[in-house]
Amino acid sequence: NHITQSYYDTAVSLVDFSSLSCDSCHAHHAFEKYGFYFRSYICFSYCLTLRIQRIRCRHCGRTHAVLLSQMVPYSSHALQVHIDIAFEGVDAALETHPSLNYDTAISIKRKFNRSWRCFIRSLACGTDILSFLCLHFLSRQFMQVRSSVSFILCQHSMT
Repeated sequence: NHITQSYYDTAVSLVDFSSLSCDSCHAHHAFEKYGFYFRSYICFSYCLTLRIQRIRCRHCGRTHAVLLSQMVPYSSHALQVHIDIAFEGVDAALETHPSLNYDTAISIKRKFNRSWRCFIRSLACGTDILSFLCLHFLSRQFMQVRSSVSFILCQHSMT
């Protein structure tokens, strides 16, 4: 399914920001809309510029971008592109995603290998279970998590 600005705006309008808690200070009912920024979003053969909503915690002042689950922070490429590179390989991903260039694919693969490969193998699970664990315990999808692999592993071994 193709993301458009209209799709993004509709999805954001359905979010009840007052029900969320800040992941920095854990304050409840603390978010207010705080402007926007533009970012590129690349998936398969299309690229578009989206106006991304920002929110700010009234307690600690930290700002957060409101991203859809298909978006990876600090990357203009969709989550599916990252998954294809990680699990299918760079060459296969380059064939599937014509807008992807070789250097970007290698960079994504290198980051994945450094942070996730051993962990995923130790879980012996697919991306669906991994995504569930990350969303459940960290409120982030797996390619959004930077330094929390040990936390997920500890939580997974407790269940």
